[in-house]
Amino acid sequence: DSLGMIFAASSNLSAFANWDFGDGTSGSGLNPTHHFPAPGTYTVCVVLTDTLTGAPQTCTRCYPVVVGANQGI
Repeated sequence: DSLGMIFAASSNLSAFANWDFGDGTSGSGLNPTHHFPAPGTYTVCVVLTDTLTGAPQTCTRCYPVVVGANQGI
């Protein structure tokens, strides 16, 4: 059974979010739900692209996410 988590990217800009969940899969949107295949530590990265300024600007942040056997949505 997979382990689910809800992620949230907060932005007051006109932004798109692309996610790399660190398990070989990706997603998009500011609040994606993702199911990890197994417990473990994953490096989750989000790339926010601001399209309001004319020339797109991006910001990338990566965080370790520890998924345990008792976690999930």
